[in-house]
Amino acid sequence: MTTPNKYIDAILYFQSYSTFIQHISSHSPHLFSNSNEINVFARTPAQMNGDSLLVYVRLTEDNAATYRSTDHVEILAESPYVGKGTADELYNSIFNDSEKLEKYKSVYDFEDQIEIDEEGNEYTISKPERFGIIAGA
Repeated sequence: MTTPNKYIDAILYFQSYSTFIQHISSHSPHLFSNSNEINVFARTPAQMNGDSLLVYVRLTEDNAATYRSTDHVEILAESPYVGKGTADELYNSIFNDSEKLEKYKSVYDFEDQIEIDEEGNEYTISKPERFGIIAGA
């Protein structure tokens, strides 16, 4: 009987994605594709602010071990993928830790933003706290 793959859901934080790409291009080229995207089992679209990046990923155990030991990337949160509820665990671990939340919000700030339209009327833009999850989590 074959043991099924075990997956890890994680939120990766890159303070400087371009520095990460430069580093792994010479040290671990297997971690990214020719289009400078990270190689993972599955992922959401990345959130960027300047050169900083957040992405929700599903990793194999081997991928997770590699990212844990790679410079210029931080795993803000990780949890074994168990199906529904996995994303709740990940996001709660970030929202309940002020240092992690500060890094998260430096890329994806979900606080309400007041804007003014062309007629001078104020309106509020509200984003969800979560920038994304992978199906089933």
